[in-house]
Amino acid sequence: FRNLYGVLDCAGNVLEWTTDEYEGGEAVLRGGSWSHDRFDARCTARARYSRCQRGDFIGFRVVY
Repeated sequence: FRNLYGVLDCAGNVLEWTTDEYEGGEAVLRGGSWSHDRFDARCTARARYSRCQRGDFIGFRVVY
């Protein structure tokens, strides 16, 4: 999708770790990755993962 500045493909790079947790201690990841379809590559998408799980579709964002 094209954003307001005309830039394409800003969403869907990797799922992002959050500080939120589901019951049972599983982590909440948000967004979508290149491995998901376009409907899951959005900022409101949520996923449940174990904190020890790793993958090339999982990352994080540094906020300054």
